[in-house]
Amino acid sequence: MTLCPLLDFPVVDGHFHLWQPGRLLYPWLSPDAPPPSFGSADAIRDEIGFEDYRLAMAPAVDIRGGVHVEAGCTDPMAETAWVTSQAMPGFVLGHVVQIDMMNESAAGFVNEALTDPFVRGFRMRLNADRRINPGGVAADAARYTPAFAAMEAAGTVFDLSIFPGQAAEAARLAARWPGLTFVLNHLGWPRIETGQDSFSNWRSMIRTLAKHRNVAIKLSMLWPIDRAWRADRLRPFVLEAIESFGPERTIWGSNFPIETIFGKPGEQIAVLLEILNEVDGAALEDIFRRSACRIYGIEPAECGVPSGTAPPALMA
Repeated sequence: MTLCPLLDFPVVDGHFHLWQPGRLLYPWLSPDAPPPSFGSADAIRDEIGFEDYRLAMAPAVDIRGGVHVEAGCTDPMAETAWVTSQAMPGFVLGHVVQIDMMNESAAGFVNEALTDPFVRGFRMRLNADRRINPGGVAADAARYTPAFAAMEAAGTVFDLSIFPGQAAEAARLAARWPGLTFVLNHLGWPRIETGQDSFSNWRSMIRTLAKHRNVAIKLSMLWPIDRAWRADRLRPFVLEAIESFGPERTIWGSNFPIETIFGKPGEQIAVLLEILNEVDGAALEDIFRRSACRIYGIEPAECGVPSGTAPPALMA
């Protein structure tokens, strides 16, 4: 395979998925499950391992590490064990484990999960959609307090999956838990193609959350804006996010393999680089490498980040 790297530095992916349906249960991948929000899952229903990921990324970038994010497995610790078994030499791996904050033992689960050396954060999808978040309670519900308190005490990360209309809930979370780093998933999930959100209400969320110095954002999963990944349609969202949060709080994520339904990773990275053509090299390295390393603490010395540093925006 001929390598055609799009970036001249090693890259760290802030958001990707692997899964093993043959041994673990992922209800949404079941053939008789309702279609997910992106449409049919047929193209990605089989096992996706590290080698599949590496081969997909290799033609475009020199991928040296990444943050694997839970993929809806019914057994989060079994998923963690399988994912971390995929760790390869020369690839620094962090894992965001699924947490059920409705469970009375959620605080204890935080401490249990963090005994795994690869675990760097937690996620419970809090989107105001019963298909995604069956509990249907607000993101800042009081019943989540023990889990958030345990995460803050541990100094870990919470991947925040919400819609633009939940900005006020998320802002209250960030203010209540200043010692916990929140990473807004998927550019805040603006559902533009379906007409459920607008650029205006999405921008309001972005500017509200960017004021909280313990919130970062992932430049990932852009298909809800435009399934064809057209630069002119994505540009205002990408540039607004980076301007609001700054490159040091912006993390690129491939959202592999889901985003491959809409194009190859290299094609999508090329679109982002077209949009970011006036961004300087240091900022690009933050977005495509250093921010993920700092925020998730995945062996920063191996990713070009001096050991012991923290993201300036998250030190306040």
